[in-house]
Amino acid sequence: MKRKMLVKKIAVFSLVIILSFTFLISAQTKLVSDTLPKIIFPVISDIHIGGAESERKFQNALEDYKEIYPRYDAIVMVGDITNGGKESQYRTFMQILNSNKANKATEIILMGNHEYMAGDSSSKGYETRFVKETSMPYLYYDQRIKGYHFIALAPENMGGADLSVKQLSWLKTKLNENRDKRQPIFVFLHQPLPNTVYGSKTWGDVINYKKLNNILKKYPQVILFSGHSHYILDNDKTIIKKSFTMFNTGAVYYTMLEGDKYSDPSLSEGLLVEVYQNKVVIKCREFSKHKWLGETYIINT
Repeated sequence: MKRKMLVKKIAVFSLVIILSFTFLISAQTKLVSDTLPKIIFPVISDIHIGGAESERKFQNALEDYKEIYPRYDAIVMVGDITNGGKESQYRTFMQILNSNKANKATEIILMGNHEYMAGDSSSKGYETRFVKETSMPYLYYDQRIKGYHFIALAPENMGGADLSVKQLSWLKTKLNENRDKRQPIFVFLHQPLPNTVYGSKTWGDVINYKKLNNILKKYPQVILFSGHSHYILDNDKTIIKKSFTMFNTGAVYYTMLEGDKYSDPSLSEGLLVEVYQNKVVIKCREFSKHKWLGETYIINT
């Protein structure tokens, strides 16, 4: 009887040890998982291939990102990727991108106003050229990358962004597909909403911005990235938090200051986004000196 009791106690004790060890491993695994980014992606804009020194600056930015994070998951380019929307400029852009981005990183490319400036076609022709030369699925489109929703919008206009009824209706549908209200939704448009992020007081060129804002404000998990102004990132208004969050993306080609004054011509800037279990961390990068600048922004989700 004593022997059976001893065997039973040993068995119970062993089970407790195994369960404790399993719990500890599980807890440690979860801790490591929660402290590592779920997805990492650069966001840049206003590359202007065809402008003086633009090719060198674009390549330098890509090399800098790859040195920091050799295996980032995606890269987003928020419009004005060319200086004039010419076929030769697109091809140079794609050659530099594909030769210098992280291997297997998903490309998300947007139109800007400069993609309408070749002077050799109609607006529709420029939009068709953009899709053909970049191999993007459409003028505006969305993608799921590692479970996160990326939505690329299009200006649909040679001047300020004038999103069509069709595009806005499509956007509503896409936003409604997100059932997890805590998971961030990443939305991109070349032009910023007026009087929001730094540079938008002068360059907030979204013509029907009220309609766009009324759609986005229903989704507090939206983070909207825009470029266009070239205004520097080291400023308090790089981020604006209202009913949703907005970010200025700076510029790769050249940067500007308050009052549309040119900044140091060597400066070239962009963002780096790290997404964790319960937060999004966004850092500002200056490529010519290979350094972080301004604040590190944390958006709790």
